[in-house]
Amino acid sequence: MILLNFIIVVSKKEEILMEKQILKKVDEYRLELNSELLQLLAEERKIEEQREYNLKQIISEIEKKNLNNIYGRERSITSKKIISLNK
Repeated sequence: MILLNFIIVVSKKEEILMEKQILKKVDEYRLELNSELLQLLAEERKIEEQREYNLKQIISEIEKKNLNNIYGRERSITSKKIISLNK
């Protein structure tokens, strides 16, 4: 009976250790994803500032429209990346 109790206690301790290890790995993964997301957002902010600057330099409405279409596609790609990181 003592041996059985010992085995149960050891099994429970191993289970708790495994659970802690899993939680630690989940936290590490979450932090890594958050870091990637923050980096992506920072890069996108710089790109958006450059887009705004470029648009201000253009006089032709046709060129602005074309550039806005290109920027819209770029934003869409970035948006999809952000959504995939948040899944």
